[in-house]
Formats: sequence, structure tokens, C-alpha cells
Amino acid sequence: MKTWLIPTMGALFCWAGWAFLPKLAIQNIDTKSILIYEALGALTIALLVLVSIDYKLELDWKAGSIAFISGALNILGVLCYLQAIAKGKISLISTISALYPLLVIILAVFFFQESLTLKQFLGLALGLSSIILLAT
Repeated sequence: MKTWLIPTMGALFCWAGWAFLPKLAIQNIDTKSILIYEALGALTIALLVLVSIDYKLELDWKAGSIAFISGALNILGVLCYLQAIAKGKISLISTISALYPLLVIILAVFFFQESLTLKQFLGLALGLSSIILLAT
């Protein structure tokens, strides 16, 4: 078995729970409160990881700043997602927002000079088309 498959499936199931569960919480509390509870959940896991492996945080200003911005973008994305599912269908919103790798592909092509085959380019175009079809 490929070594990346089990953690990939773990991510799949965790993210499915992350995408689905807030719609249940929104029935009782507002999106900003949910965001705070999610952030506390994330902080709890991060602290458990730090404690469980006796980890010493690496200090690098540039990489740390990039990671900090990444975390800020993540939580802003969560806030946008929560606001969207409070107003619309979770089935469509989760599908469209889960297409974020399309933007990652475009960024990777421009910033890391990664190349796409014709088939991969067509897949990217179909993915972008699916956003239009789902949103209309």
C-alpha cells in the first residue's frame, strides 16, 4: 500500500466532517461563535501534537511568517464557508469551495513552473466549468 494513502483518507474523512458539521451548529449559534469554537478545536489538537512528541518549534522568520499567513487565510476561508452555508445549500457550497485545488494548480504553474499535460489542462478547464454549472 502506498504510504500516503492512509493519511490522505484521514484528511478526506476529517474534512468531510469539518464541511458537514457546521451546518448542524448553525441551527443553534451564529457563524462567528462557530469560528471561535473551531479555532479552539484546532488549537487543542495543535497543543496535543506539541505535547505528545516533545516538540521544539523551529524558528525561521520567513517560513514562520508564510505559515502564519497560511493559517490566517485558512481561518478566513472557514469564516467565509460558515457564512455561505448559513445562507445556502451545503451540498453546493461544499462542492464549489472544495474546488480550491484548481487555484493551487494555477499558482503552481506560475510560481513553481509546474507543467500540465493536455489531459490535466482539460481536467482543470472542466473543474472551472463545474463551478459555473453548480453556481447557476
